[in-house]
Amino acid sequence: MLLDASALLLAGLAAFLLWAQPIRDQQVEVYLPTAPLLVLIVLGYAQAGLYPGFGLGPVETIRRYWLITIGAFVVIAGLIFALKVPNQYSRVTLLLAMALALLFIPSARWLLGRFTRRWSWWREPVVLVGAGARTDLAWALFNERSANEYQAVGLLLEDGPDPPGTVDLPVLGTLRDAEDVVGSGVRVAFADLNGPGADEALDHLRLVFPRVIILREFEELPVEGVQVRNLDGVLGLEYASNLVRLRSRWVKRAIDVVVGLGLLFVTLPITLLAMSAVKIVSPGPALFWQSREGRKGRTIRVPKIRTMIPDAEGRMQELLESDDALREQWDQGFKLPDDPRVIPVVGSVFRRWSIDELPQLWSVVRGDMSLVGPRPFPAYHLDALSRQARRLRSLVRPGLTGLWQVSARGVAGIVIQQACVSYYIRNWSLWLDVYILAHTIRAVVTGKGAY
Repeated sequence: MLLDASALLLAGLAAFLLWAQPIRDQQVEVYLPTAPLLVLIVLGYAQAGLYPGFGLGPVETIRRYWLITIGAFVVIAGLIFALKVPNQYSRVTLLLAMALALLFIPSARWLLGRFTRRWSWWREPVVLVGAGARTDLAWALFNERSANEYQAVGLLLEDGPDPPGTVDLPVLGTLRDAEDVVGSGVRVAFADLNGPGADEALDHLRLVFPRVIILREFEELPVEGVQVRNLDGVLGLEYASNLVRLRSRWVKRAIDVVVGLGLLFVTLPITLLAMSAVKIVSPGPALFWQSREGRKGRTIRVPKIRTMIPDAEGRMQELLESDDALREQWDQGFKLPDDPRVIPVVGSVFRRWSIDELPQLWSVVRGDMSLVGPRPFPAYHLDALSRQARRLRSLVRPGLTGLWQVSARGVAGIVIQQACVSYYIRNWSLWLDVYILAHTIRAVVTGKGAY
């Protein structure tokens, strides 16, 4: 809460220094009476369940932050006009403060997660109940996630069998010992219950633990935006296929055009300089076009700044035929960390910071690609994918960036690539695109996983 309040204050101060003071010649004392409104916004975050917000996931966290922030600033603007003081407060300053808050608050929360992941006392202590496969999965996720929110402290068994071998946790007893576990300070139970006594065991847990999370795994169904429905006492889970809805596709396309045009204009000088650098250091054209598979399987032409030597494809075939180790490395993900075909210095720099892909913003604007989506792979890469993965890819436009790029960015193999594409398409939302775009900036700036 303190961090969010600080981020809001910083956004307001930055907006004042960028506009109200230099352009409107206003003094900071004019805006000091609005400071208590920060408390109301933070209380709105609290009401939205963002403190601590464990288990929401990054996409849902961003969605809640943005909705509350935008709603709060709309209310503030309405109050300013209702109180007949619109000339006292700059509307541009208010709009700029909102835009900066939408950027600062999720960024500050991400930075906090980077620091707190090393503190065991920050994480929520939980107990795993049951000895099924999903308990093993939960244990693995708790150990592997970079920003761990939960810390498993022990295992409760249903009726006393041996614990699963992959879960390296102390056995705290059986379900009869649940009250003692709660008495020790554990408030959350992750339950993987099966068999005829599962309902009774779950009911017992709900009467003892303040929070019970039932573990279920549905590999082919989305996990973002699931809605709970009460069907006269029957639990229903509603899964929305957002990318099937015409409205969602139009919204996504509108964002592609508006943001794509803006980025195309801003990055045009960089693109021209990069093309000039390629022409200087390497013979041949600076820009080339690749044939790729687009939405519904149609062929599209994708532009790219050349970062490899001429006849790079022929050179690659020679290398793979002469080096079995290189062939094995290539087959894992169709990438080479030290690709000998890359133009020295210029090619490496452009690929590391994705400068070579800037011309693809034109493909986004014209409708062949989207800002976010599965990357447009060449034919030999597509042939290595499963039929289901290729069918899913054909449902959407290829993307300038995607979930694979921000999570692994060229490091992971075919299996992870397919999983990322499947997750994105099944769980698509505007907020997921916002999350991927935000992390794309971080991945590009740091050069994470690029080669």
